[in-house]
Amino acid sequence: MSLKRSGNVAIDVAFDRRPRSLHWCRWNTDHLESEPVSAEPVRLNSDGEAHRFVEAIEAEGVGFGFGWEW
Repeated sequence: MSLKRSGNVAIDVAFDRRPRSLHWCRWNTDHLESEPVSAEPVRLNSDGEAHRFVEAIEAEGVGFGFGWEW
């Protein structure tokens, strides 16, 4: 699991089990809670895809994202 921080925003991405998926979320670092803002998860087929997704979040300057596994 990796945790990236940008200011007061954290992006948490888990790669331990399959299938992998990510939801867009607001991440409250004060209370360590996330609030999903996407209806459907983004399915990821590899760790490389997951890393590219996180890089895209950062490149777009969106400022929030949260990843977990099902």
